[in-house]
Amino acid sequence: MLFRYRAKSAPGQAVEGVLEAENRLAALGKLSDMGYFPLDVEEAVGGAVPFRGKVSSKDRALFTRQLADLLDAGLPLLKGLRVAAEQTSNPKLSAVLGEVSDRVEGGSSLAEALRTHGEIFPPVYVGLVRAGEVGAFLGTALERLADLEERQDDLRARIRTSLAYPGLILFTGAGTVFFLLLYVVPKLATVFEEMGQQLPWATRFLVGLGQGTSSPAGLLLLSAIVVVLLLSRHVVARWIMSHSLTHLPVWGPLAQKASLARFGRTLSVLLASGVPILESLQLSADVLAHPVLSEKLMEARRRVGEGESLAESLRAAGGFPPFVANMIAVGEEGRSLGRSLDKVAAACERDCDRALKVFTALLEPALILVVGSVIAFIVLSMLLPIFQMSTFVR
Repeated sequence: MLFRYRAKSAPGQAVEGVLEAENRLAALGKLSDMGYFPLDVEEAVGGAVPFRGKVSSKDRALFTRQLADLLDAGLPLLKGLRVAAEQTSNPKLSAVLGEVSDRVEGGSSLAEALRTHGEIFPPVYVGLVRAGEVGAFLGTALERLADLEERQDDLRARIRTSLAYPGLILFTGAGTVFFLLLYVVPKLATVFEEMGQQLPWATRFLVGLGQGTSSPAGLLLLSAIVVVLLLSRHVVARWIMSHSLTHLPVWGPLAQKASLARFGRTLSVLLASGVPILESLQLSADVLAHPVLSEKLMEARRRVGEGESLAESLRAAGGFPPFVANMIAVGEEGRSLGRSLDKVAAACERDCDRALKVFTALLEPALILVVGSVIAFIVLSMLLPIFQMSTFVR
């Protein structure tokens, strides 16, 4: 059972946290053994403590690097966790690390303590930590984890940076269109109704669209759509990225290269840390974020479990480019699989950068053309009745 406590330490400072004990009496005994004077001890409802806020991959990578450096400097694990919790600037991560420290002090392993916060520490992270603890090289495992997190975060940052300008174009264009539909079009529609003139079809369509959008029902529907998208933006974005955009001519190869780079780095670190091959493949499939490659990798995992080599399994499963299986075959033959996987990841990252440049080079003019065409259609639809009226006056 988990118990939330509030106590005073020896210097008289108030401390809060969570510890694991069989009952409340045992929790009080653990607090006394820790040198704390209990002020309040109560069971944590639901077996976990809610924390507000968000922990980014950058925050997690920074904590991992700090803990690795602290362990390398000779600090005990518990002391390192306490220091890392104090140094982090993220309040949620600091609170989570405080609970992790309490669990470790209560006798849990670091991997078990981290597993209780799966929304922050994914299975790959926990698996590497567990391998480091079992093999007595936790500091090295944490360094590899930090390298993996930083490289993946760097790849994500490059993709976001490349898509920032197209996103700005799309946001600005959408804002302009909504401004015209919600404010300009209804005012001009009133003028056209007073004229009593027969309007062109484009103008009638636009006036109807503007009136429908600016009506209470239209505004309510628009607000509901925006709220739903904001609340589920991560789920929607993940579904679009993994199911729809992977089939596009340019984005499809880009998503594949990014997933292959993540696969190579992750599998290399897992194998170097002593994680068994079948578990490493399972964890790698979980982080691929590419439905086709994940399915093929699980098929390859099944074949590896039956005794085939990894390279043969990937060739038989399909889905992976030939050079990936060839590089892995070279690594298996030379007993340097980790190095070959790193080379695969580096090559895929270079290809990803080139594909990203091509994608953004095509996306920017396409967005400008689409947004410009929509705005031009709205403006021309509003000007057509004015042109007709000037012709009639002549």
